[in-house]
Amino acid sequence: MRPGDARTPAYKTLGGYYPGVLAEYVVMPEAWLVTAPQP
Repeated sequence: MRPGDARTPAYKTLGGYYPGVLAEYVVMPEAWLVTAPQP
């Protein structure tokens, strides 16, 4: 097994580079996912 750290776990994750993305509930900043209309 390769060594791991906080950024790159030593094990494979379901979400690839983003551990937990395939979880039932994921919290992300709103600005990452949608754009607000400009007035």
